[in-house]
Amino acid sequence: MDNLTSRSNTWKQINEKLAKRGEIGTKLKLICEIHGTVTEVETGNDFRKNSPGGGCKSLCNFQLSCTHQCEEICHVMNRDHDFYKCPKPCLKSCSNAHPCKSRCFINCPPCEIKMEKLLPCQHIRNMSCHMDPAKVTCMVMIEKKKPCGHMEELACHKDPATVRCREMVKKLLQCRLHTKAAECHVDGETITCKVNVTKILQPCGHEQVEECHKNPEMIKCITKVEKEFPLCKHKITLDCKDAKNEKLICRHHCSVRLQCGHQCTKLCHVENDPNHITHQCKKQCERECENGHPCPTKHKCYENCPPCKVMMEKLLSCGSHTDRLSCDVDIDSVLCGGRCLRKLPLCGHQCLKLCHEDCFPCQVLVLKMAPCNHKQQVKCSEIPQRTKCNELVKPRHISECGHDTLVRCKVQDSILPREILEYCNRPCNYQFKDQGKDGCTHRCKGSCSKCRQGRLHHKCQEECGKTLVCGHVCTFPCASLCPPCQKPCEMRCEHSTCMAICGEPCSGCKVKFIIVC
Repeated sequence: MDNLTSRSNTWKQINEKLAKRGEIGTKLKLICEIHGTVTEVETGNDFRKNSPGGGCKSLCNFQLSCTHQCEEICHVMNRDHDFYKCPKPCLKSCSNAHPCKSRCFINCPPCEIKMEKLLPCQHIRNMSCHMDPAKVTCMVMIEKKKPCGHMEELACHKDPATVRCREMVKKLLQCRLHTKAAECHVDGETITCKVNVTKILQPCGHEQVEECHKNPEMIKCITKVEKEFPLCKHKITLDCKDAKNEKLICRHHCSVRLQCGHQCTKLCHVENDPNHITHQCKKQCERECENGHPCPTKHKCYENCPPCKVMMEKLLSCGSHTDRLSCDVDIDSVLCGGRCLRKLPLCGHQCLKLCHEDCFPCQVLVLKMAPCNHKQQVKCSEIPQRTKCNELVKPRHISECGHDTLVRCKVQDSILPREILEYCNRPCNYQFKDQGKDGCTHRCKGSCSKCRQGRLHHKCQEECGKTLVCGHVCTFPCASLCPPCQKPCEMRCEHSTCMAICGEPCSGCKVKFIIVC
């Protein structure tokens, strides 16, 4: 109230009037309109504790239509109790005075208490109290007579006229010849007669045991008959029903031997390639080549065999030599590599060419007289010529060195003096002068032509013989520089001998010893 009076004059005036009447305090008095009970509340929790239903804390005790009293706390809402559900046991009973077992607010269900009732058929049956005996099916078993005159134990409610009679009796079947035991309700005209009888079939006329109900014209005859095929004349035994089948084919195996030697594996085929012109033999190939070697690979007989690769000795087309060749090689395609054995008809010499080569001209070397009157070795088929004569003769001119020199006959007339010098083989024999440290006293081993008449001597190839610094003698050619000595080193100490080459430095001795001064 202080907050209101501090901000508004109106509330100040209201506060003064309430205070004069003693209507301002910390508690509020509540009066229950139903029971007249006064209750003081000071806080919000006091409302929930002292007036939970809007009234007081006393029980409602309102008299309900079911004669029970309301057991809730005093409430101001739903005072007519239209929505109140009474939780107490129901006080009602069924027409047979059986008490209801539900709660009061629930509508009473049909009474399920079992009791005996008299049915319209005068049989007594145990059923629920609410059930109408007139609507209950009587299940008592009694003897009843059916329209056929047979007695059967049926439920009381069943009409005998609606029940099939299961009594077994003999029935005359549709054929009017045979009977069969069947249930009474079954019509004999509807039963199929399965008695085995002998029937004459149509149109073949054979007798066959079949069931009585079957029509002889519809029965398939299985009597065995023999049939001959008109083209191949083979005969087969088959059922009579199949004898007139135009699509029937001969199942005999073809007995024809093929060109490969195998028997045909097809069934009789007189209407399809009877002469085996297009037939392909599918068996494994067993052919041999013309030399008797079996086929090297496994393949079907109708396929071409691969070339035979067996190596064998073959006489070549020359008729004289043989060669080891593959079996499939044609000898006419092979060039004979042997020596020709034929003799030439003109000279009578043995041919020196290979067998496959042309024998002419003759290749035998013979001596013939050339026009220069020298004998010349030439091929038998050739004519000797002076231009090819290599006999040594004196030239028409004198060599520049003055020596008597022989030249080849073919250049005797055309060679010049300076050219003759090339043919001079007279030893030089020039003695090299001792020119001190680097000279020698050996004689030149060259010829007049090689030393150019002494102007340029051939290098001396004599052993050097000079003493090297190590004391050994040099054995290399005189014209070359003396190389380092290649002989074993002769140096040694008191412990070991040097194993190095003389021209190389000695390896030092590793033995330690004491030197006394």
